[in-house]
Amino acid sequence: MRLDISLGRGKLKLLFSPEISLVLGLGAHQLRIPLDIESEGLAENSPVSLMGTLWLDGAGSSYLAPWTTEEQVALRTFPVGHKLVASLTDEQLAAIERHRDGKELAFRVDVKASISGVPDVWPSNSGQISLRVESSRWLHQLAVVGAAASLTVVVPAPLAEGDRHQMGVRLREARAALDDGRYGDVVVAARLALETARQRETLHGDNLIRSKNQQSLSQEERWSALHNALYQLTHVSHHDDPVTAGAGWTRADALAVLAATAALIARQD
Repeated sequence: MRLDISLGRGKLKLLFSPEISLVLGLGAHQLRIPLDIESEGLAENSPVSLMGTLWLDGAGSSYLAPWTTEEQVALRTFPVGHKLVASLTDEQLAAIERHRDGKELAFRVDVKASISGVPDVWPSNSGQISLRVESSRWLHQLAVVGAAASLTVVVPAPLAEGDRHQMGVRLREARAALDDGRYGDVVVAARLALETARQRETLHGDNLIRSKNQQSLSQEERWSALHNALYQLTHVSHHDDPVTAGAGWTRADALAVLAATAALIARQD
């Protein structure tokens, strides 16, 4: 995909390659996009600054990250290979996958070019281009970082008041408690989020489900059984009786409860 940026009497020719790559990081990873840069009508070896922003195209132009070139660019009258680099977190990779939904991936790249010390040219100009990446290429790069990337459940949590906002607040409380090592508080916050979630959909009662042949349960009845089982599990942290008095929560326990709760909430419309 080629983008020409005019700088008065000269121009930059930018050729973006869809052969992107991901470099493994700890919680965040470097996206690298090959970029050939060529100048026309501009002084040889003139330094130019290229930077901009990366967006997820087709998602209401959702902002992802700033980008820059890996190295300083000195202009040549023939194509020279460079790399556009940006940082993407595990959460962003999960959100991209949710939006992509098995289809081709499209980024929008906003570019700003600046040049100084060159007479009779514009000091800066901008442009944008859509870069499409084949699913197979993207999935291969995800596999590269997959061994170290954490599994992220993306839960829409609007800032405005409402059910989803309240569930988002509880899930953030649970995440903060997990980071602080307060594992019982994780379960309490997850239970409160579940209580709101259970009011937002029609669930089959636990007694009714238990009374039926388990092999004959419908899909929705099975989802209800999962909801009910998780809700009952989180109630252990709420009661203080002979049955639950010795209950304790490890980090793995709390993480399992939080992940399951987030997944059930994310499934809701």
